[in-house]
Amino acid sequence: MIESEVKQPKVFISYSWSNQFHQEAVKSWADRLLQDGVEVILDIYDLNEGDDKYAFMESMVSDPTVSHVLVVCDSKYTERANAREKGVGTESTIISSEIYKRVKQSKFIPILCEFDAITGEPVAPIFMDARIGINFSTAEAVNENWEQLVRLLYNKPLHQKPKKGTVPLYITTSTPLPANESQAKFNSLKQAILQNRNGIHLHRKDFQRSVLEYANEVRIKERPNTENLPHKVLNDFEQLKPLRDQICD
Repeated sequence: MIESEVKQPKVFISYSWSNQFHQEAVKSWADRLLQDGVEVILDIYDLNEGDDKYAFMESMVSDPTVSHVLVVCDSKYTERANAREKGVGTESTIISSEIYKRVKQSKFIPILCEFDAITGEPVAPIFMDARIGINFSTAEAVNENWEQLVRLLYNKPLHQKPKKGTVPLYITTSTPLPANESQAKFNSLKQAILQNRNGIHLHRKDFQRSVLEYANEVRIKERPNTENLPHKVLNDFEQLKPLRDQICD
């Protein structure tokens, strides 16, 4: 597939200026996404002096041309979002409102930067903590999960669900297997022979009767559908196999 046929995503990154290291990490992810053909909206690149930052945030979250919002979750972002502090608090209020009113919520992707040392659960705001995120907590995790993120943004998952096929013919053409009394009668006959009991001929008659009754259940009693006749014949053969095996034994 040529590049022009692939719909390129547009991504807004929501994050907290927690510290210099975190800011550099977010910038490096944005730059890497740009190199992978993703249009990225990031405050340090797209918010200029004199702009209304709250209007900017709201427009990015609700903009229909923005295909995804990456919510970069760390302890500082979570703290500010839950407390509804200015900046992140305002932004998270807008995001949570969008999440709650949308039926399809795949637009908002948690990027998990921290995990609780005790519970092992990801550190994320209340409005995001039930959502499945992508682990970016270490440099190794970023490299390991980078393709997963890019595939998600392009809607090109690594594993695609196969198309639903047709109902198997053995479901639509076969009849339920009748109860096989002959197996029990065969076992009784076999034990009678091995133990040289009296009345072996009676056990034999019981077995023969059960075989005939079973075969009669399988027997075609009405004109079959000629379209499915080959499958009907094969199905009948399959049902008669237990009798064949018992008689051979």
